[in-house]
Amino acid sequence: MAQRYNYDQEYIQRTRKQRISARERQRRRRRKIIRRVIIIGAIIIAGTYFARPLVTDLITSRYESRQAGITSIFDGNSNIEDNPELEKFMKKYEKGNYKTGQEIKYAAEELEADFPQLMQWDARWGYDPYGSSVIGITGCAPTTMAMVIVGLNDDPTVNPRVLADYATQNGFYEEGSGTAWAFFAACANAYGIQCNEIALSESNILASVQSGQPVVCGMRPGHFTTSGHFIVIVGEEDGKLVIHDPNNVKNCEQRWDYDTIANEIKVLWSFSK
Repeated sequence: MAQRYNYDQEYIQRTRKQRISARERQRRRRRKIIRRVIIIGAIIIAGTYFARPLVTDLITSRYESRQAGITSIFDGNSNIEDNPELEKFMKKYEKGNYKTGQEIKYAAEELEADFPQLMQWDARWGYDPYGSSVIGITGCAPTTMAMVIVGLNDDPTVNPRVLADYATQNGFYEEGSGTAWAFFAACANAYGIQCNEIALSESNILASVQSGQPVVCGMRPGHFTTSGHFIVIVGEEDGKLVIHDPNNVKNCEQRWDYDTIANEIKVLWSFSK
């Protein structure tokens, strides 16, 4: 019996030691896990604290680079600070916060005007694709021509999106340079309008607009653009030119002396029925 008793005691002690060892191992594992969690948490907190300025700078740098890239191909005045409507357009474009293919209806005042004042970055069509970008960025030519056709034909079915599609389908958009000059004569002919290239002179421009014939101008860098751009002269007031710039409302509100813009004009087309 003594031997059996010693055996049982040894078994109990051995079992107890095993249980203690198992619990100790569990405690050690828990302590290791806790230490790891604390270390990882400290690393994350420290990394967030020290890396935040770097991440912010990186995001800002990428945004500014992309903004600069967009501005560099924008076919209008790149001074966005002086163009609040354009600034709103660009912010939505950057964030992807926009819709395409929206229903287009002209306002009553647009249809009542001799030639409607249309902006290429208007949300009704500005985010629709054109060439390598969207109408709001590369669509000054179809927007300018829309003003001409709607005015001369009194046709509310024509808009910048329709003419951007026409230019694309007929190969008038040239990658890297924008809308080809041939677009204007071809587009005019498609809508029953006569297009004539005219010599650069104040008398030619005034004679055209005083006869109700709008004059589209291809522009060099200057008051209207930093690269290349199209505008349309739709009238004159006290000898000054009334210009519809599809990129800038302020330019439309201003009245322009011929001498101020003459050296910036590359080519002129007069349109009539």
